[in-house]
Amino acid sequence: MQLIYFGLVLSLSSLEWCFVDCKPAFTKTPSSNGKVYVDKGTNSFALSWDFNTDGETVTWVDLMYKKSGSSDELIARKIGKQLQVPRTTNYFGRVTTTTEKATFVIWYIAESDERTFECKVYFSSVSNPWIMSAVKLIVVVKPKITLYTTQALLMTEGDTRTLLCVASGNPRPSYTWYKNNVRVQEGSDNSNYTITSANRYQTGMYRCEAVVTTSTLGPYRADYNVSVTVRYKPQHKVNSLERNETFYLGRDAMFYCRTEAFPIAIHVGRYSCYGNNDVGNGKKKSVFLTVHYAPLEITLKPDPAVVRFNQTLILTCQADAVPLPRYSWMFNGKTHTKAIHNILKLTNVQVNDAGNYTCVAENFFGRKNTTRVVNVEYAPAVQSFTTGTPKNTVVQGTPVTVTCSASGYPAPTITIKRNDTVISNVGGFAIPNIQVNEEYTIYTCEPRNTIGTGAKKELKITVQVPPTISGKLPDSKNVRKENEAILYQCGAEGKPAPNITWKFKGKNLIDKPPFNISTTVRVSSDKLRTTQSVLTIEQLTWRESGTFSCLAFNDAGQAIQSTELEVEYRPVVQSMADHPKNLTVDEGTNATFTCKTKGYPSTQAHMWQFNGSRISGANCSGCHIATFTKPYVKKTDAGWYSCTGRNILGEGPPALAYLTVKYRPTIISSQELYTVNETRNVSMLCRADGLPKPKIVWKKKGTSEVLEIGEQFHVLNAQDIHNGLYCCTASNYLGQHTNEVTLNVQTRP
Repeated sequence: MQLIYFGLVLSLSSLEWCFVDCKPAFTKTPSSNGKVYVDKGTNSFALSWDFNTDGETVTWVDLMYKKSGSSDELIARKIGKQLQVPRTTNYFGRVTTTTEKATFVIWYIAESDERTFECKVYFSSVSNPWIMSAVKLIVVVKPKITLYTTQALLMTEGDTRTLLCVASGNPRPSYTWYKNNVRVQEGSDNSNYTITSANRYQTGMYRCEAVVTTSTLGPYRADYNVSVTVRYKPQHKVNSLERNETFYLGRDAMFYCRTEAFPIAIHVGRYSCYGNNDVGNGKKKSVFLTVHYAPLEITLKPDPAVVRFNQTLILTCQADAVPLPRYSWMFNGKTHTKAIHNILKLTNVQVNDAGNYTCVAENFFGRKNTTRVVNVEYAPAVQSFTTGTPKNTVVQGTPVTVTCSASGYPAPTITIKRNDTVISNVGGFAIPNIQVNEEYTIYTCEPRNTIGTGAKKELKITVQVPPTISGKLPDSKNVRKENEAILYQCGAEGKPAPNITWKFKGKNLIDKPPFNISTTVRVSSDKLRTTQSVLTIEQLTWRESGTFSCLAFNDAGQAIQSTELEVEYRPVVQSMADHPKNLTVDEGTNATFTCKTKGYPSTQAHMWQFNGSRISGANCSGCHIATFTKPYVKKTDAGWYSCTGRNILGEGPPALAYLTVKYRPTIISSQELYTVNETRNVSMLCRADGLPKPKIVWKKKGTSEVLEIGEQFHVLNAQDIHNGLYCCTASNYLGQHTNEVTLNVQTRP
């Protein structure tokens, strides 16, 4: 019974109600025809659905598979971004999800994964409880020849024999037979090939090819070759005894009998000739015929060649040829020197003895060779058991893939256990969201084949935990006044113990004034460590306004938090561009200084000082840049000029600039008369003030000869000729000043 009302279908069957809403629906499925194909052994494969909710609220999304004869079995449940996988299912550790709404990733695809998967989306609405979509996953298994004719086939004409060819694979393989690369049979119903009433023309190389193909994957091929030789009795060739002959009596008669056969009829032996008539037989005369030929057939036994580890294998090679051939051997293409004639004895066989052994038979007329693959059976051993990361160290919250590989022949099966519970038989598994408590788990990998069981190998995973900030910095901006103190605390938990770096405006801070940094580490649990760091600034200045950040990091990752500090401060010059510059000017010119201060709150006025004293009238209210000009400077105006700014917090520190005034020379020390006795020495002094420093030149008045340069003029062994008037001239580029000095030399009467 069905009741259809306004798009809502109510279906009553077996006393159960099923509600189906027409609005929420799947907009994407893994396949349009309900089938998807994936290769066996694929590392991961995504089954992806998408849907519209039409305003409904999704409670969870289930991935299930249809189980014959019972209810569907839950594989995974996605609630929000979290994925739950029951430990009881063989998909535990093999299913992960993505950020998409309904995408499930299956890891390490095995043949047993071929089944119908269902995606079921549940809604909180009573009227629209769920929608469902199903897809058949077909695991494609590449073909492998499992049953075949193992040796070259030797038949006699008229025989009937069947060449075997059976291959495993999924979907079911199709088979094609070739003779000398020409197709002779094709189909999937009959994999074998039968030679009926063999004849000479059926000799050749036969190849069976098994093919697995799907609409999206393949074709995948496997094949094997078998040689067929048909023995047949000799048959006359076209030029054998082709016509009757007539000869004259007494002449020689020759007839040619030519045949072909397999095996080749080699007419080796004794040949006799005698004549006869009605009188009787004449004397018989005999000769022996020897036929030389190259090797025709060569065999190498045993076939197949399989030997166990540490045992002995004897390879025997036999070829027909005349003269007898000599034998040589090669191993994997390289000459093998330990063989004795046609026998190669391998003793105490090791794994590296497995490979291709070739026997070469050769005489003067030719050569022939054959190759046999030798397999060494040995117990398996684990080669690697790893997460694929250095030292099997991973980061909490990330997906982890664990793989185990093993050597051994026949190829081993690999069993992985988690604390004695089998979780994988395919050589690997996935942990979708690893946590630190996984360090308590011991994984074991055990390989096994028909020869024996290999030693178990253990794996312990080290899980690093990215830092989590525990002690938070203030969310809101901190406001402090200059010269006040501030303290910030930052804590982070992780594994290994996080390092903490403080940053200011993106640059790392060090424990150096004005920043005082102290850091401690403590144990927060048996796995985690907590790092606590304190940043203290005892006396704030305008330079500490900005963003402070606490960066916690370890090998697993990092976390950062930031806070803003605003310092209220008196106006101050903050850059060299804003600072008044030192000036050097000539006396009588103007000197102009500029200054710019910044404060928080903003600068209200600028003031100027000279040698620490306020300059009357040299202030500026509300100006952005302060300028002060000293007109017609004198040398007494040289000194320190400073600029200060003022806001509601007060007057800030001065920004100093020095004014240097250059002026013309003035002689400040000069004696007008020097008296000296004859033959004695005298020094005359002349000092001058000026900037740049004056150059002092001594001359005798009325002459142009420079007698001395410098403040002192030395006269040695004074004589009467030294009497007279001397000029001391001080000069720089601004001018000069001259004083006259008289030297009186007293002579004897």
